Amino acid sequence: MFNILVVVPHYYKKNNSGAYGSENIISDNKIRSLQNMISALRDLFSEPHAYSTIGCRKTLASHRCKYIPSLRKCFQRICGKINYCDWMIYHPANMAFHYKLDIVICTNQQDHLCESLNLPEKYYTHQIVQCDNPRYLGFAAQKVLKDNKGQYDYYCFMEDDLIIHDSLFFAKIHYFSKKFGVNALLQPNRYERLKEGIFHKGYIDVNSYNNESTRKMREVMYQFVDYRDKPNLSFTCLGNNILFEKAYNPHSGCFFLSANQFELFANQPFFAMPTHEFVGPLESAATLGIARTFSVYKPSFENAAFLEVEHGDARYLLKKIKAEDEVDYEAFEKYKCCLK
Repeated sequence: MFNILVVVPHYYKKNNSGAYGSENIISDNKIRSLQNMISALRDLFSEPHAYSTIGCRKTLASHRCKYIPSLRKCFQRICGKINYCDWMIYHPANMAFHYKLDIVICTNQQDHLCESLNLPEKYYTHQIVQCDNPRYLGFAAQKVLKDNKGQYDYYCFMEDDLIIHDSLFFAKIHYFSKKFGVNALLQPNRYERLKEGIFHKGYIDVNSYNNESTRKMREVMYQFVDYRDKPNLSFTCLGNNILFEKAYNPHSGCFFLSANQFELFANQPFFAMPTHEFVGPLESAATLGIARTFSVYKPSFENAAFLEVEHGDARYLLKKIKAEDEVDYEAFEKYKCCLK
């Protein structure tokens, strides 16, 4: 069983001209995203799961069934003067994928929505951190990770609108690290959902440097990443060859480091040092440090769902799909024909 620490930098202050979701989305949507993120982590990895069997016992009178606890769904059958009561007995399930999980929501003094969360108190800890500029809150959250060094098996950073849906998420990361070593870091692909359109799920972080909009990212990454060294990794999983590519865009809004990896990261001179060098301060906090420390890989898009996280607000995908010529309709039609 792993001991896992997740820190979540969280900020909200309405600003119609703001570039980030923490500034320009409706507070109810922001609350919903944060609740969904916390609930998903708890539901998948720490709250009890169960499977059922059917038990049977004699009862002196049928009315006694109403005293059986609510989890025991009663079915009765009459056999002479003796009543038998069948009920569902629930047992723990998924213990192999359940962990000791601590979630710390890191905020400044006043600009947050923690008091509006409708969640049990045990689900998370709210920690106020010192941060003069809220856009650099992620670096203060990194310091919270370091304050707990040596106490956990995994040290994790997640932006406050990401949702994990995969019970095998940490098992996959752990296997990748054992397979390829402490210097190789697996990052999830980030996706958004659309309610309508030719596709309903789209990956939002472009993994190439073929246009002007990614020029700054390219200039930063080429300073310390050799893309000729082990550009691809792979292993077999359930009979399928799973391919991983060294990430031109390592940003996922999160990272998940083993204790050994975090030891390496926390000892870097640039650890928790505020910067906006990689796109902006939010992206730099989530990505720049790990990209300078590790060889960062993501699942190839042909098997992108092997490790992924959902971005709870589809604003990026909606911005990208502006005109018909931005969707390769011909390729989608060929893909549909292959599925028939």
